[in-house]
Amino acid sequence: MKLVSTFALALAMTAASTTAAQAQTAPAAEAPIPGPEQDPYIWLEEARSPEALAWVAKENERTLAAFEADPRYAQAKAEALAIFDSEDRIPFVSFRPDGLYNFWQDKANPKGLLRRTTLESYRTDKPEWETILDVDALAKAEGKEWVYQGSTCLPPALNKCMIALSDGGEDATIMREFDTATKQFVEGGFVLDAKSQGGIQWIDEDTLLVGRGFGEGTLTESEYPFTSRVWKRGTRIEDAPEIFRGEASDVWAGASLLRDNTGTIHARTAFRGISFHESINYVEQNGQWLELDIPKKASLYGIVDGHVLISTDVDWTVDGQTFPADSLIAVNLEEWKANPNGAKKALVWAPGERQTK
Repeated sequence: MKLVSTFALALAMTAASTTAAQAQTAPAAEAPIPGPEQDPYIWLEEARSPEALAWVAKENERTLAAFEADPRYAQAKAEALAIFDSEDRIPFVSFRPDGLYNFWQDKANPKGLLRRTTLESYRTDKPEWETILDVDALAKAEGKEWVYQGSTCLPPALNKCMIALSDGGEDATIMREFDTATKQFVEGGFVLDAKSQGGIQWIDEDTLLVGRGFGEGTLTESEYPFTSRVWKRGTRIEDAPEIFRGEASDVWAGASLLRDNTGTIHARTAFRGISFHESINYVEQNGQWLELDIPKKASLYGIVDGHVLISTDVDWTVDGQTFPADSLIAVNLEEWKANPNGAKKALVWAPGERQTK
């Protein structure tokens, strides 16, 4: 269906461009720009309302019928599907302690297989794959149109995972605990069965940091989560204590964990996305959230070799030194933990004239 939609969109854009070019030959009529009170389609701004969704479904049916009547449609669809189902695609992998993982979709497995192999096998022309999770079989067994939306696993072993699934490919997901060693969902494990955007991070084997919708008063005006909770195994998510709250006017907000490559957590951090490109960042100190003195178009990049890396998208002048846009800045980890805003900063990398990160 995604391929059909993509093809339809391409034809629609071509038709729209032709119509726009023809319209330019006619004199433009003087007309005031309508405000909300004059706009008969303002209700479409409520993107998830029943009325808006019904309108979209009806327009999709009308558009698909028009394209299916085009004699080029069947061939274009077949060619696109042949590319999508090709067996000679490169199976891109992620490295985990127990193997190389790949998510694979083809004609026989349209919803996909989460699978793994060894490095030695992957280097051969025909790797031997072990299926970890068959999403098609799961969807059939549960009567759902499950779409795999990725997993978040506990470091360093990465075998305890929260797998995200969406029904029909919508943005909102449910999440379930999965054990890649047993290749099974964990009986009585963590389950977030209320659909929401947002995700989780593992604090330890029995504790999750959860940033999702928790009911009334926990979604922004953009309908993204803006609160985070610490959830202990064996307790209800409704009873999990809230540790961070942004503002309903934020685009989104939430808490996170600053980890090194061994899986050790060095700090809790948080952000408030005040626009799609700007964030206010925080670090927890002595039970309080301290605002970080970094640009709103900058963020913590992670920990490397005992240093916190900061990435900035704008020029940043601090302590008499200007770090150019797109540069990476390092701060000694222990100094930063003791004094996040006062620790000495050093340039790691700055882009050349024709470079960016």
